[in-house]
Amino acid sequence: MNDAAFSLLPQSQGLEQLVEKARAFIRSAKTTSTQDAYSRDFEVFTLWCGQNRLNSMPSNPATVCLFLAEEASRGRAWSTIARRVVSINQAHKAAGYPESPASRRNPLVCAILKGIRRTLGTAPVKTKEPLVADGVRALVDACPAGLLGLRDRSLCLLGYGAGLRCDSLAMLDVSEISDRADGIGVNLAKSKTDQDGVGRVVNVPFGTQAKTCPVAALRAWLSTAKIVGHGPVFRGVDRWGNVSSCGLNTDSISRIIRRAAARAGLPNPADFGGRSLRSGLVTQGAISRVNPFEVMEITGHKSLAVLRLYARLGYLQRGISAADLGL
Repeated sequence: MNDAAFSLLPQSQGLEQLVEKARAFIRSAKTTSTQDAYSRDFEVFTLWCGQNRLNSMPSNPATVCLFLAEEASRGRAWSTIARRVVSINQAHKAAGYPESPASRRNPLVCAILKGIRRTLGTAPVKTKEPLVADGVRALVDACPAGLLGLRDRSLCLLGYGAGLRCDSLAMLDVSEISDRADGIGVNLAKSKTDQDGVGRVVNVPFGTQAKTCPVAALRAWLSTAKIVGHGPVFRGVDRWGNVSSCGLNTDSISRIIRRAAARAGLPNPADFGGRSLRSGLVTQGAISRVNPFEVMEITGHKSLAVLRLYARLGYLQRGISAADLGL
């Protein structure tokens, strides 16, 4: 928070209230998870500086370079190192230092980042395995009887059919689901890529088979669990079949998917998680040669480059045939 900037203003009770409101709006510019990550990164930097008797605030480019060299020598991923730089920048700007010692415009910092990147490379972190159509069908077939099975079946089918993230499944409210002639509409008021809360509606059509229809599965779960009006769609179910009034959190949904993969006998259940359903939709779209722009309409991705990160192209069983090329 740039308290130095606010300290230049004349002091009055009315202005103090506006300053607090301004601070709140500034904090809202970034998500809580992003703020937490920046805070943790700067704590790491501050601790390292203290151990080496160097200033962390304000710091200088030479200190930042030594810190980055230490991080690289410890085997940190390039993505972590790049985020550390952003965090040091943000901390200094918030403290009223417009010229951050971690700025990439500084020749020393720019040079060491290029050197680290060339040395370490930028290989992506291993992501969770996608659940393509066959895997989702296996999960559905292995769901147990009763409310628990209805919930897991609905969660897996809706998460796959609508390409939803764990946080979207966790936050989904009954009031955000509307009936349509061809299925249902899922109103996503906010998502990871829509922090401004513009919102969008994902259309989920009826399935071609009753057993794997996401619309039928959702309606069966809501009806049997007596969830109506408003409130979380996906909730906890205890061993006696009692449905909680509280929604599941993202970690719980990831565990549910892993347990479902284990029940279905899929290899290495631990390799599956919250992103598996969304990644599976994108990957299945590539396998089935669905127009990627149609997939983007479902997932909300803004670019083909980002969409491609979700598609596990190793699952493609064949290349482009001569017929596909018109030969």
